[in-house]
Amino acid sequence: AKGEELLEPVVKEEPIEPTPSKEVVHRDIKEPIEYVTASFPALSMTPEEFTSAAGRSDIERVIGIILEAEAPILKEALVRKVLTGCGINRSGAAVDAVEKAMKHMKVKTSKTKGVVFCWTPGQDPKEYDGIRISNDRSGDEISPQEITNAACYVLTSNPELSKDDLIKEVSRVFGYKRLGKNLEAALAAGIQFARSTGEIKVESGKYSLV
Repeated sequence: AKGEELLEPVVKEEPIEPTPSKEVVHRDIKEPIEYVTASFPALSMTPEEFTSAAGRSDIERVIGIILEAEAPILKEALVRKVLTGCGINRSGAAVDAVEKAMKHMKVKTSKTKGVVFCWTPGQDPKEYDGIRISNDRSGDEISPQEITNAACYVLTSNPELSKDDLIKEVSRVFGYKRLGKNLEAALAAGIQFARSTGEIKVESGKYSLV
């Protein structure tokens, strides 16, 4: 069985933000909180045990623990954490075992421009209102939904900002002390996602809430 996949709008850069045809209802964005990393006793599995049918239950248990603590989480990050938690080196067979377990569990996913994030069954990407502080995550490990929330949070107290200033303020919300090129690109893509969903607009080079 395939995991549930919720396709998000494709992010495209537009010179002028179109006015939404219907009223945009903003979510009540929560105050930023510390990112919680999943904690569980490390397993010691052999590659044979990990890729066997019997090993699937352990893999699924670890996936569930990680999702409960860290979702939304980048799919690649989830796979990496599962392998580390089970004491398994990355290999094609190991990654395949994790992906098969995810499909068996019907892990909820969302995809934007080919990038997949994983969610708990109770989370709705369209209604997600969290912002988590952690500079341990790379920029591409933050979902566009979470970046949207951070951008809306910033614009609530700073009604009009240039793109560069908005990116800088969003990076500070997430706890980053330095804004590298990769982080800047990831946050810019997330802000563009917020435009594509109609929650943020830009006029005369200034970004604001719709």
